[in-house]
Amino acid sequence: MSTDKSVEERLEQLSKRLERAEQANRTMKIWGSIAIGLLIAVGPFASNVMAKAKPKAKVVTASAFNLESGGKIVASLEMVEGQPNLVFLDTASKPVVGVGIDPAALPSGHAAGMTIFDGNADIPGGTGIARAIFGITPSGTGAGEGSGTFDSTGKQRSFVGSAPDGSLTGAYFYDTTGALRTGVQFDPAASINFSGAFSTSESGELLSAVGSAIAASSAYQADESFLSLGDTSGTLRLFEFQNSTNEGGDVFNPGSTTVDGTWGNP
Repeated sequence: MSTDKSVEERLEQLSKRLERAEQANRTMKIWGSIAIGLLIAVGPFASNVMAKAKPKAKVVTASAFNLESGGKIVASLEMVEGQPNLVFLDTASKPVVGVGIDPAALPSGHAAGMTIFDGNADIPGGTGIARAIFGITPSGTGAGEGSGTFDSTGKQRSFVGSAPDGSLTGAYFYDTTGALRTGVQFDPAASINFSGAFSTSESGELLSAVGSAIAASSAYQADESFLSLGDTSGTLRLFEFQNSTNEGGDVFNPGSTTVDGTWGNP
């Protein structure tokens, strides 16, 4: 009987580990959409400044100001859709930096920020696209605050930001195609409950994740740490965990989800 009970306990423990592995894999796939949601908070501001960067030919002193140097307009402050926008330009009237409030960034309300452009005397090369942005949208479905960088083709290469209330924060990095490839995230929400680092394939499949659960849940203890490794098809290949009462892991047969080996204590 003792041998049979030991086998039953072993199978029960394996089932719990696989539950952890499956939940961890689902959790990691949510990260990409979260990063994109945060980018919405600052992305629209770049295009808004681009559209309004060139100063108007006629300036009404009460509502707009131009700063000149050597007969060239090098800065322009004006009201755009009821909100102030300040643009710094080079001597060829090409935008360098834009700072302002965009009332049309999101349906939920204002977005405020700063955009830095290339293709000018200060940042030569490029075609006048945004290379770095910093901004905040304080409320709504796209609420967030942070900064992002872009390459000379306009592809997103990095983003660092957080929710306005500080509940979610992270740093995300993209390859030359604009695909999310690696990042670090802290999110105590019940749907994520994760603090750690991850990497993905170009198609968005989770390749690796190492971190810990922030709070206790049905599948994790508080501060339980784990390592998850997957292949390019998104199939989990190895899962290892450690908490205050147990530690162990699972490996799978090549090309399948069949468990090839398991270890743990107890």
